[in-house]
Amino acid sequence: SFNNVNTLLENLLHWSRVQMNTFSYQPEVVDLAVLIGDNLSLVEATAIDKQITVNGFVCDNLYAFVDKNVFNVVLRNLLGNAVKFINAQGKLEVRAKRTGNGITIEVADNGVG
Repeated sequence: SFNNVNTLLENLLHWSRVQMNTFSYQPEVVDLAVLIGDNLSLVEATAIDKQITVNGFVCDNLYAFVDKNVFNVVLRNLLGNAVKFINAQGKLEVRAKRTGNGITIEVADNGVG
């Protein structure tokens, strides 16, 4: 969809700013369930085509102080690579939970590698 392409282009622009050192880090409090859900929706069409089961498991009220754009670029790259290398009818899961004083986010799949 147009929104997916637009989001991907925004991420590419952000990545290029990082590479050229014209990037400014702008952390804010974000709802990880929303960010993870948005990123999962971007790989949804490809996952459906490959009959990949995609699940997100995020603890309730899980907020983090991050730069939303950097977070999205990293997660999108992980998800994109996972979907690319998972065989048909595979599984992709993203889990986010509190661990000690921090948060752990896992991207797990049953693809090669």
